[in-house]
Amino acid sequence: EGGDDVKTKEVEEVDDITAAKTSATDSLPNRVMILPVAQQIQALLQTAHANNMLPLVLMSKKDEPPPMLKAIALAFEKTVIVGLMPSPDKATMKQFGAKKLPHLVTMFAAPAAPDAKPGEQQQFQVAAYSKKQMGGFSFGTIAMWVQLVLQQTNPEKAKEAMAESAGAMDMNDAGPSGDMPYIRSENWERE
Repeated sequence: EGGDDVKTKEVEEVDDITAAKTSATDSLPNRVMILPVAQQIQALLQTAHANNMLPLVLMSKKDEPPPMLKAIALAFEKTVIVGLMPSPDKATMKQFGAKKLPHLVTMFAAPAAPDAKPGEQQQFQVAAYSKKQMGGFSFGTIAMWVQLVLQQTNPEKAKEAMAESAGAMDMNDAGPSGDMPYIRSENWERE
């Protein structure tokens, strides 16, 4: 018959555009790691370093990741590991240079000192997203910033990220602004 292997998705009927938007954003797969305490950043850094990925952390007053952050995690799922730290304490905010929330940072391995001994703990440098330089938070501006950071810190990984995000952002299938990656059956699953 040939049609037996076709996956069917449940279609949700909604009454208005707000309900449709909520349904669509709620159905985005969530690849964002929630970091309720600052100590969990270390686990995120270790995972990122072990997998040669760029860690990205959004400090926010909100407990759930915004759709834009979920979209970044999807578009760069092989090159970037994304975390959300809800309501960070003042000491953590100061450590990452956050004067107000939301605050987006990445961390990357600092070059090892010439006299460093093998097995010494890796030092990380912090780079904060600058709204003055990049503009407000959007999928497009954050994706561009991720690319810039990767080009400076890991040029080989930057090439991989460019290909990965280009595959996620098929501009023919995106919305009018082209800012969100197109969700396909192979990367969409209800939770």
